[in-house]
Amino acid sequence: MFDEKKEFKKLKTIVAKLPEEKRELAEGIISNCAFMIVELDKLRKSIQENGVVMEYKNGKEQYGYKESVSFSAYIKMQKVYTSNISLLNRMLPKDMDSEPNELERWIAEYD
Repeated sequence: MFDEKKEFKKLKTIVAKLPEEKRELAEGIISNCAFMIVELDKLRKSIQENGVVMEYKNGKEQYGYKESVSFSAYIKMQKVYTSNISLLNRMLPKDMDSEPNELERWIAEYD
């Protein structure tokens, strides 16, 4: 189980060395990322319990299976999360000869 405040603190240390104007922008992004980490975990648990499809019935003769609401929300949120992490990574200074930056190491924890 992830804790939003802990995830925010982890991500905040990664962007702490950015210039003030970039850091303010980055903190808004990491706030959203911390929220999404928690929500993605909840959605993942729901999907594990209930599956990626659900039955539906519309009237007497229209029924079948469709993508579950949790799975649909998970996919959409995962795309936004990935986009935000990518944006944060582009904000960090690059040195091609150096070790991975803090964000890249943090991402590797979840791979």
